Amino acid sequence: MNVTMITSMDDFLSLRQDWEKIRSDNREENFYYSFDWYESVCRFCAEPYCALFVLLIRDDDRIVAILPCWIIKKKPRFITHNSLEFIGNIYSPCRGGLVLKGKEADVADAAVDFMLSKRKLWDIAYLEGIPSRDPLLLALEQSFEKKPVLTRKVEQYANIIVDVDPGQCADDYWKSRKGKFRHEIRRYLNRLKRDGKARILLTCNPEQPICTAMDHYEDIYRCSWKEAECDPLFHRNLAEYLLSKGKLRLFTLYFKQGESEKSGDGFLPVSEGDAAQCISEGYIPIATAYCVVDGAYAGMLKTAYRQDYDKYSSGTLLNWHVIQWLLDRDKTKVIDFQKEGDAYKYKWGRFQDMHLLLKVASPSSLLAMIETLCEKYLIPAMRRIGWMKTPDFSVIPKSDSSEV
Repeated sequence: MNVTMITSMDDFLSLRQDWEKIRSDNREENFYYSFDWYESVCRFCAEPYCALFVLLIRDDDRIVAILPCWIIKKKPRFITHNSLEFIGNIYSPCRGGLVLKGKEADVADAAVDFMLSKRKLWDIAYLEGIPSRDPLLLALEQSFEKKPVLTRKVEQYANIIVDVDPGQCADDYWKSRKGKFRHEIRRYLNRLKRDGKARILLTCNPEQPICTAMDHYEDIYRCSWKEAECDPLFHRNLAEYLLSKGKLRLFTLYFKQGESEKSGDGFLPVSEGDAAQCISEGYIPIATAYCVVDGAYAGMLKTAYRQDYDKYSSGTLLNWHVIQWLLDRDKTKVIDFQKEGDAYKYKWGRFQDMHLLLKVASPSSLLAMIETLCEKYLIPAMRRIGWMKTPDFSVIPKSDSSEV
């Protein structure tokens, strides 16, 4: 196989047609393996100290794989080093490359040979966020094992999804949830309606004012229990990009205290309304769900709710209406809760797989090899004898939170 390295952003962005051809041949529907996602990450969050290291792999004259990597300076534990990674950011629920099915072993051998031929450019290959079921992960691991390099593989986080059987609608899904959980949703919905009026607005049309909707998203986020965004402009820029592609689904739950709702015990309607008008009528945004829809796949990128309205469990209420819309209106087959196996997600879906980190120390970097040896052998030994109690730096512990 022939391997070519691409270091220019323009050259990388010119690969869209080849990328989507492989994706189509593989019948890959995950949005995070779409070119739109990689273009968004490169355009909206690439730092000046990132150097592209994109591998284009051909079998004869056909492109069979594109491995979108970059080299970035980082310090995960002891030393600052040049880290070779799959392109992504903190919001990437999964990373990896696009490889034509059946070619993973040959592609991995060719890619590893090429990476090691350029080993002076990087100190550690930090291949994180790869789904355990991805055949490329196993192929890369086996290829590195053939080389005189030091490797380490650890679990990072669980992935929870809502998946439905063919022809299943939201009502079928609702009935499949535990009775106690359905009762909780009804109870919080009735409490919300007793205390005032509520409505859900969906921003998904390019003609809708995305700036106003994102202002409300950010207001909710600031009043939530979540930490401040590390890149506050990323999701605003991404929303505009996704809206232009028809892939954005930004749900906002608005509430007005006072006269009670008289719409009975039914669920709340979802409409494509004007967020500014909603505010002018006295409504307050109290919960948000930022989603992407790409074919039969839907991903819940971000969710948040105002803490001062937590007596209504507004995050849970909005979650149900979002799932209802995605199943019945967008006809999605998979709704991905993405990173972390938080306890509340198991009420909505099931465990799909664990995402892993494969770390490889470059033979050209003595410090990288020492650090990896310490992480692989010394630190686990210290934990076993009680000298160190901190968890592994790469493992995200499961949350006990019961609310979105």
